[in-house]
Amino acid sequence: MSHEAHPLSPLLLLAVDVGVGGALSHVAHALAGLPPSAVGAASALLVGVTLRFAGPTVDHVGTRVAAWVTGSHKAPKGLARCVLIVEDHPSGEVLAALLRTALDVPVYVATSAMQGRGMAQRYRPAAMFVDLALPDEHGDEMLLAIGRPGVVLMSGAAPAEELAAAAKRCHAVPLAKPLDGADVVREVRRMLDAATA
Repeated sequence: MSHEAHPLSPLLLLAVDVGVGGALSHVAHALAGLPPSAVGAASALLVGVTLRFAGPTVDHVGTRVAAWVTGSHKAPKGLARCVLIVEDHPSGEVLAALLRTALDVPVYVATSAMQGRGMAQRYRPAAMFVDLALPDEHGDEMLLAIGRPGVVLMSGAAPAEELAAAAKRCHAVPLAKPLDGADVVREVRRMLDAATA
């Protein structure tokens, strides 16, 4: 008994190949033997259930695996032993003075995301502190655009959940203001040491 292939069958097999695997591949093979009139409904149901429940997990795991394979979870090599602070509030200058005194390294301050992008490219700082709420762009968007994971994303106005979600999007370390000087110095030392190791 021969059945003609249903147009959704390749889609079903592709969904299985993309990440569902294992047990569902057996279901896919069983569906392939059904008459064409039953395959459409069964395929749609299976793909819908798969995407609803497995999709977010497959996406999250795939993103994490891709980051580890490409090395994008780490700060890039060849960074300079300096610090960039991207902060439009005067507290950025205070933080810069603290770090210059405590660590004796060059510290640059940008007051907008546009300035921060340019300075990040020019100086290639090993340590960066970026405010979430910049006047021209959100700090997490700036970090995604320049491709710099592992830096500090800070905020004094955003709720903790919003700061954590933004930091997760750009692979940054969230830090709520007001900042503790000892914690900041320790974090900058860690970033400088990691970049020069």
